[in-house]
Amino acid sequence: MAKYRAKPLVMEAVQLTWENWSEISAFADVGDLSDGKAMGCYIGPDGQALTAGQTSDVLGLVIPTQRGLRVGRQHDWIIKWPNGELDLCAPETFPLTYEKVEE
Repeated sequence: MAKYRAKPLVMEAVQLTWENWSEISAFADVGDLSDGKAMGCYIGPDGQALTAGQTSDVLGLVIPTQRGLRVGRQHDWIIKWPNGELDLCAPETFPLTYEKVEE
């Protein structure tokens, strides 16, 4: 049986922190979900985005992905694939899966 290795795929990624919110906004094209863009939110105790008018001390980012809407939390990585789609990766998983490409 033949063996195969996945081809290397280079993507962009930014770690979500509140100190770099302006960078995240430009990277993820933060705006209105009705326009297919990521949207800032408050996160409830269940880890889900709160509805309009509800607040908490925990901020997050709702992004549209191939798997539906996902909520990013502080220190999650936001990935932008070459086709422009966004995804999330947990901070403990990111370094095990991806390595930085030197340009």
